[in-house]
Amino acid sequence: MTDYYWPAQLRGQHCWVEHYSRAGGTEFFFAYLDDYPNSHIVFDEAGRLQKRSDRYAFTNVFAYTPTDGTLGLYARGGRKVIAPLQALFCKSVLGVEVEPADPEKAVYHLDHLTDRSVPLPTDPADSIAEVQVRSLRFEIVGAPRRRITLDADPEGHRGDIYQMIERYLNAENLPISKMKVVHARFHVTFMHEGPGRPTALTFNVSRNSCDLKSKTDDMRAIGERCLKLWRVVNG
Repeated sequence: MTDYYWPAQLRGQHCWVEHYSRAGGTEFFFAYLDDYPNSHIVFDEAGRLQKRSDRYAFTNVFAYTPTDGTLGLYARGGRKVIAPLQALFCKSVLGVEVEPADPEKAVYHLDHLTDRSVPLPTDPADSIAEVQVRSLRFEIVGAPRRRITLDADPEGHRGDIYQMIERYLNAENLPISKMKVVHARFHVTFMHEGPGRPTALTFNVSRNSCDLKSKTDDMRAIGERCLKLWRVVNG
């Protein structure tokens, strides 16, 4: 990682990596690298004002799940940074050479979520009471910078998002076939008995990313099972 950052950005000359294994089987690697020098004013223990220059650390996080071969990566800089860092991880940690990912190939398939007849089944063992698609973001084919977002009423019924599609999208001027879903938000409510609100899980999926990695191990596992059952995970 030093070889990647230092020549091009003059930061990341030093790197420290910490590895943690989570109960769900995901291996996390936290890479701390030194950032650009930053000057700031501080008081010392005697109360004297001093100017100090420090190199704070910035962090890249790799989340590798051996059971399904997936690699999640958090790093600032977008796709131009993500792709080479993924290749570096595979070479350094897994000992394999990988080609750059095809930017046009989506990791997650979301277009079928616009059809209310498409089932969203769940595993009975997960004790899920209801699944709701809370938000859909559409990108117009041929005009990638033009997007339409529909956010359902959080207190509304399960079919609220589909009613919004029917009412607010002009099928005559812009048929659904001319749009693709680039982001979806799911809300999962679990069965509940007794006082208080039931446990819930809300997570976001785009064509190439998912924030389930930030959830607890049990919630992440449930969410990943759901994505497979909903045919969101690209085969």
